[in-house]
Amino acid sequence: MSRNFSSILIVLALGAALFAGGLAANVSHADETPATASSPTINDLAFLSGGWSGEMFGGVGEEYWSPPNGGSILAAFRLIQGGKTAMTEYILVLEEDDGVFMRFKHFNNDYTTWEKDAPNTFKLTEVKNNRAVFIAPSSEQKLGHLIYRLEGDTLYVKVGATQDIENNTGAMSLKFERKH
Repeated sequence: MSRNFSSILIVLALGAALFAGGLAANVSHADETPATASSPTINDLAFLSGGWSGEMFGGVGEEYWSPPNGGSILAAFRLIQGGKTAMTEYILVLEEDDGVFMRFKHFNNDYTTWEKDAPNTFKLTEVKNNRAVFIAPSSEQKLGHLIYRLEGDTLYVKVGATQDIENNTGAMSLKFERKH
């Protein structure tokens, strides 16, 4: 086979591969939510927006999530036990140059924090089909992962002790119903 003919075959094969790849990239599947595998954004978390409430820890937990705006989401949690606020938590989700990060601290009623130094920090690693996965960047942190999953008007939250989202040792599950 001549060198020119071999070169033409290589160019045709590359062209066919690129064309097929372009077609495959444009195929849409009606039952799939667009994946954000490479870099999830703050807007992918819009499904968390609203007010949520659920029975937990011998009382009622309430969470309020703002819609994404200006590259951030603000959220707050409070636990009501015996008709009184037992504790609160303030959450900031921020889109940064190297990803989307969630940071929060827990507060006693006198506004002293449970965390004496840095806030709990998690990086958003995956969002798909109303499910968001946050992983702690360091295994030194007491909490290793958070998974938020929305089904209808029910928000499920898994708080894991390790960075391994499949590990349920020490994990806690919370359930909230949409209030508004």
